[in-house]
Amino acid sequence: MSTSLKDTLTGSQKNRTYKELSLYPNPLFVACFELGEWHFSHPKISKIAGEAFWSKIDIDYNLLVTHLRKMVHQIEKEFLNFSIKYFGQNYS
Repeated sequence: MSTSLKDTLTGSQKNRTYKELSLYPNPLFVACFELGEWHFSHPKISKIAGEAFWSKIDIDYNLLVTHLRKMVHQIEKEFLNFSIKYFGQNYS
């Protein structure tokens, strides 16, 4: 199971998540970024977040974050240009 943030999963989803993850021999609950507080806990399922996760799969976390920031800024810029062009609105 992978989420973007630690607190993405609510308590009401705990049983379903445990059921799905327990199908695997080495279940791991992953948050892609070190943001928020954990809402999921189970003694048989390990949790990992942020750089600790990305380094396990040999992806440089700092490089990933650098490119994600650039991508988000580019999307924001394109959205701003689009909104001004088609709606005459500036959301900045």
